[in-house]
Amino acid sequence: MFERVLYDVVSDRLALYTATPTLLNEIFQPDGRTFRIADEEMAKIRALFADPQKSPKVRHGYARSLADLPCYTIVLSNESVLEHFLADEVTDDITTNDTTIYGAVEERTYTILVYADSPDLCYIMYKVLKAIIIGGIRQMMADGNALETTYSGMEIEASPQYIPETVYLRAINLVVKIEEYYEDPTSLNKVPDLTRPLQVHRDDVDLDGDGVADGRVEPVDDGIPA
Repeated sequence: MFERVLYDVVSDRLALYTATPTLLNEIFQPDGRTFRIADEEMAKIRALFADPQKSPKVRHGYARSLADLPCYTIVLSNESVLEHFLADEVTDDITTNDTTIYGAVEERTYTILVYADSPDLCYIMYKVLKAIIIGGIRQMMADGNALETTYSGMEIEASPQYIPETVYLRAINLVVKIEEYYEDPTSLNKVPDLTRPLQVHRDDVDLDGDGVADGRVEPVDDGIPA
């Protein structure tokens, strides 16, 4: 499940920054360059992430309370099917014994929201999250069975009816293409016959086992010369 892989990557790397806050220097002061982050501010950033009580937490779903701040939340923004596999198009596919495996290439957009109570903290948390996503993409692709990933970022204006004006928001949208397989739950104990050749079209499939492809109309000998 890619969402859990994403959650683990973000959580594990935040825990690493808590255990070794000097690693944050590589984000804000790489190779000793300050990028307008003074040493005093860098010390405050390290102190924030080093404190288990004050460091940002990771949650699923939207933040529900100001008490959750500061935090990162993971939300499924969109999911769609790009391509169905052959198994969705025929009754009997790559397996026998009435076992059916369905498959599709799905595209999902996961939005990782950054919630903070000040614009400076929101910026800092966003930079840390961006570094985590860039550094963790290979692991996420391998562990989450992803075919392709892209990301984009943005700042979000707080809407008073949903979010208090004192909350500052940024987000990274992670778009993932995943190859998914689903097995018929009525036949989970059946063993697939992977030696059977695939039929590549509905018309090529013999559904009733009579040796004739059911999608084709066989000529009938009615005794009348053609």
